Amino acid sequence: EDALTTKGVEKLHQLVRRKLMLGYPTVVAIDINGNRELPAVVECLERVMTGGGKDWMLPRLILLKSRHLHAALTTNKDNKNHA
Repeated sequence: EDALTTKGVEKLHQLVRRKLMLGYPTVVAIDINGNRELPAVVECLERVMTGGGKDWMLPRLILLKSRHLHAALTTNKDNKNHA
């Protein structure tokens, strides 16, 4: 199931509650693999950070691999350095 859908998020939450002692993950790894545009990457990150607002604590570590996010952040950083 896709983590960007409400059904997918609910399915992930159910799995987490069944498998983890705390009921939420402390480390989350997301491999976007360059196939999602930046708005979808940001939406996915927001969903992990908020958990949809239901019985969810912010993970202590989020690893996110995304070509589009890296490119946007690098471009933004370069623009600030040249301003």
